[in-house]
Amino acid sequence: AFTWYINDETRIDAIVQTWTDAVNAVQDRPEFMVRLLRIEGASDQLQADIQEALPVELPLSQFKIDTDALRAALQKLDPVREAEVRVRAGGVLLLRVTERTPAVAWVTDQGIDVLDATGTRVATLDDLTSAGALPLIAGEGAGRRVPEALALVAAAAPVRDRIVGLIRIGARRWDVVLTGG
Repeated sequence: AFTWYINDETRIDAIVQTWTDAVNAVQDRPEFMVRLLRIEGASDQLQADIQEALPVELPLSQFKIDTDALRAALQKLDPVREAEVRVRAGGVLLLRVTERTPAVAWVTDQGIDVLDATGTRVATLDDLTSAGALPLIAGEGAGRRVPEALALVAAAAPVRDRIVGLIRIGARRWDVVLTGG
């Protein structure tokens, strides 16, 4: 009798729909809803980039938030070194990020990239004046040798005020460019 009852497609659809409705009724209760997004550790520009990049429409049930996918999306953003995603009590989605610290400005034919101490891109600049006091590097493969460049800049501390930048030559050495030739 049970096999005859369950073999009807209409009954199977009704059972599945009843189960889905019951699960949704529990998950969509007000105490499980996330209504607020809080971003910690990010600059104003990065906060705007995060809100644009993340496809989270609040309010949303905490059961429907994929924190691993959100963390992965955050870590794909260039300025983000580390990211943590949690749902906190009171319906708050907390995004805690650690930004990369700009270390050098890499001048290439394609433009100017700001890199951190490991050589990871942080941002792209429109012009060289936006680089501020960051050491300038240039040359093929210079972005992969940022730790070497920073060590050279540190070693050249006595003439730091005369350094214009460093140029990677032949993927084997650095030339230090000073003011006044």
